[in-house]
Amino acid sequence: AAKYNDPLLIKKLIELEAPIKTVSTDLQDNAVMQAAKNCLVDNLKEILSDYAKKLLTDAGGPQNKIDVDRVNVNSKTALHLAAENCNTEELITTLGQETPNLFMVDNNQDTPLWIAAENNKHEHTVRELIEIEADVNIVHVGRNRSLLCYTLETINNVAGTSSGDKTPTLDLILLSGKLLPDKVIDCILNVIGLSSSEHIILANRWQNLLTQNETVNSAAEKGDLVTLLNFKAQNENFNKDQSITDPITG
Repeated sequence: AAKYNDPLLIKKLIELEAPIKTVSTDLQDNAVMQAAKNCLVDNLKEILSDYAKKLLTDAGGPQNKIDVDRVNVNSKTALHLAAENCNTEELITTLGQETPNLFMVDNNQDTPLWIAAENNKHEHTVRELIEIEADVNIVHVGRNRSLLCYTLETINNVAGTSSGDKTPTLDLILLSGKLLPDKVIDCILNVIGLSSSEHIILANRWQNLLTQNETVNSAAEKGDLVTLLNFKAQNENFNKDQSITDPITG
């Protein structure tokens, strides 16, 4: 019943004490997962209602509760499935009220925020995940990139002014107010496109130059990539120095 749009049926089944925690035989999805991946907010609210929770605790004690962090065969939680399939803030808000683990990764090492961010049509989901404190600075284990770095690398215009696929996500990340300045600066360094040895040397130079500049630090704190990129463009000769040496060792 959870995967069909009939919250009244779900309510009736709960009243009849139908087993709420049953899982499907194929993907091992429970009722919360079914409602989440089908974007059915009202169904989810019935399944997570105080009445449903009371029935469970009355039957099996405080430990007998619906686990919103339960994973299916693909290691996806209800939040992963909602992020993958839906663009509904209310769905994420409802799950967020159950204090889910926002850092859990699936078989692809994706958090719910990563999944939503990769789908350029799920900006409402991205916004609400950030609102409930999903970490925008987390580094993806498989890609070895933060979400900001990955987004910068996969859009047409890193300043966010083009119609690139990831622009809505980029805007939400930048406007979140939760980016760490050093993470922003690191992403700017990563899009320079140099060989690894040149990158290390120039990264040291840029790191010193950027972190000592008050305007740049302020821009990094605000996620203001336009200012950062303009600053970088104004210092192009810095990148073109033919006698590159390590700024530490000389």
